[in-house]
Amino acid sequence: MTVSYTADIANGGRLVNIWRVMIRWRGSLYKLIWQDLLLYCILFVAINCMHTYLMPVYMQQFLNKLKGYLSSNIISFPVPFVLSFFVDQVAVKWWHQYQMIPSPDTLALYTNAAIPGKDETSRLIRRTIVRYAVLSLVLTLRNISTRIKKRFPTIKHVEEAGFMLQEEKEHYDKLETQVTANNWMPLVWAAMFAAQTKG
Repeated sequence: MTVSYTADIANGGRLVNIWRVMIRWRGSLYKLIWQDLLLYCILFVAINCMHTYLMPVYMQQFLNKLKGYLSSNIISFPVPFVLSFFVDQVAVKWWHQYQMIPSPDTLALYTNAAIPGKDETSRLIRRTIVRYAVLSLVLTLRNISTRIKKRFPTIKHVEEAGFMLQEEKEHYDKLETQVTANNWMPLVWAAMFAAQTKG
């Protein structure tokens, strides 16, 4: 969850603002890593004490020689190159996931072009197909955005907003017990509906 710091930074001097933001607990880096940092410190102290007090002298000398050999003879790994490759892969994966979010805009334009007419039946067909696309988008964004999740905490709220009919909700609830990720289901409904109306 994103925590806004703009109110803290807006008032006061530069040094005061930095410390004010650094000591915040809610949404801070410290809150995320304190357990890992504590475990690391405990292991570091334990290994250091074991090396200093419990190991025999010949073992300490061997480890010191090994450390000197490794630090002087092994070429350092090209960390910037590997890091840039990793960041590129993460960015490509993130962008691909972003592009997989269903967009109802293009579908609405194609539907309008494919199903012409100003009569009530054509209008209802277009509205139903686009409603299914928007429903799929809402179901997807419920898993991503906290604002959408607060607006539609349950499927009942999605139904009350008019994105889903009662019989569609019942069908969706049955499917939800079998499959966890079913945001695609309204798109299947739209395809089936379009095929039925065409025939």
